[in-house]
Amino acid sequence: AAFRDRADCFELDITLPATMTAVVYLPIPKNSDRPCVLMNGTPAEAVQSDRWWVIEAVGSGSRRFESR
Repeated sequence: AAFRDRADCFELDITLPATMTAVVYLPIPKNSDRPCVLMNGTPAEAVQSDRWWVIEAVGSGSRRFESR
């Protein structure tokens, strides 16, 4: 997976087998504003975990990425 932090948005490029799920912890404390995230060029919604904002990536290919 590749991760780039732009001034306005986090960009995450990740490829997973169709049967896998990955949870990506963003380096943003959960009490801050919801971050802008692009996953494989598609907007993804970050959700709060116990301490951080996280993104859940499901499968690979053309499937749409969804947060929990």
